[in-house]
Amino acid sequence: MKALLVLDNAPSHPSEEELKDGNIQAVFLSLNVAALIQPMDQGMIESVKRRYRRKFLTALSEEDDKNTSVNYLLKQINIKDVVYMIDESWSELPESTLVK
Repeated sequence: MKALLVLDNAPSHPSEEELKDGNIQAVFLSLNVAALIQPMDQGMIESVKRRYRRKFLTALSEEDDKNTSVNYLLKQINIKDVVYMIDESWSELPESTLVK
């Protein structure tokens, strides 16, 4: 073995059998272990998601000037809007959240 590949248990990862290689060994972490050892999983991602959801729902509610369907409202927001909302959400994170 020349390399060790350590993966979390995300369903998007291929199985251990698919990753078998003579030079690389794949090892999967136990459930809920990744959040303990990956700094990005220790609250920061959740903080960005929370801020983004608030911005997204606010944008939807601003578009709802009359009784319209949810599908119509969702079509009023494009990818560019979403990217800007995520950027704003990231920019609003307090430094203390990043340090922790």
